[in-house]
Amino acid sequence: MTVEDKKKWASFWLYFINTWTKIYSPELWNWGHYFSQEDADATYINRTNNPLERYNRKLHEDLGDHPSMIDFVVGLKAQANHFLQELKNIQMLKKSKPVRSDPYFPDIPDSYYSFAPSTISSCQPNAMKRKQRTVD
Repeated sequence: MTVEDKKKWASFWLYFINTWTKIYSPELWNWGHYFSQEDADATYINRTNNPLERYNRKLHEDLGDHPSMIDFVVGLKAQANHFLQELKNIQMLKKSKPVRSDPYFPDIPDSYYSFAPSTISSCQPNAMKRKQRTVD
């Protein structure tokens, strides 16, 4: 890893720690604490918001940037009817369920487990350091 790469990573982790652990508590965005110890070995598949992002893109394609309230309601109703028809077609065997690929579980690099946030500030250039913000 080059010095420039290290600076970029240090900048990213400084941002992440200052924003997502100090401004926004991890309880707001990390769902891991909702599972009990018995669930620790369970496999979770949708750990991202990709399905939501896909629906948002489809909603934007169908409704445009700033639909009127009437167009918005009509568009949502049309989408709901479309999805209900899709489900009915699957139940009546007119259509098959969508084929999904098996989940991909990437290898976690060893450096992830040895990451130490306290080392970030020591490799961060002074010009890039940001004042820590707190939320009351």
